[in-house]
Amino acid sequence: MAASLDKILVIDLEGTCDEPKPPPFDPEIIEIGVVIVDLRSRKILDKAQTFVRPTKSWVTPFCTQLTGITKEDLTGANARSFPEAINWLKKFGTKNKVWASWGDYDRTMFERQCVWEGVQYPFGPGHVNIKTLFGLFEGLNRGIGTKEAVEYYNLEWQGQHHRGMDDAWNIANVFLEMLSRHDKP
Repeated sequence: MAASLDKILVIDLEGTCDEPKPPPFDPEIIEIGVVIVDLRSRKILDKAQTFVRPTKSWVTPFCTQLTGITKEDLTGANARSFPEAINWLKKFGTKNKVWASWGDYDRTMFERQCVWEGVQYPFGPGHVNIKTLFGLFEGLNRGIGTKEAVEYYNLEWQGQHHRGMDDAWNIANVFLEMLSRHDKP
């Protein structure tokens, strides 16, 4: 089945982490943020978020400081196992929509954790690296962070940095602004 190109899923993950790097464990996904963008109308249609319970790692004080995500967030009723989170994600049509993220971290995290957990990768073949596109469109000689890209376009940052849904929202806004600035007259 060919990917539908009228909507794109902008996804941002948060993962377990620690300082100094690398952490004494393999990082796991602990939050998934999704923003649905309609490319025809150039509008954000919806947003959603879920927490994911880690099984081989833990939320360190550094991770909580960085993301605001606590152990309690990941053990509460709003947290899902990784397989449950993948099933939740599929309701957004991941197999027949192109998805995008800021860089390749999110794509490789999904691929790696799907292998570990024995879960089928939920996406079709279409992934867009918005960080690379941004650098190409703006003629930069290096990739920049999400927050820098928001500032580059003089947009206002929405929400908390290093939170899945908030980062996905800001990435989607940068993507839409990039498209509008580079539309053919």
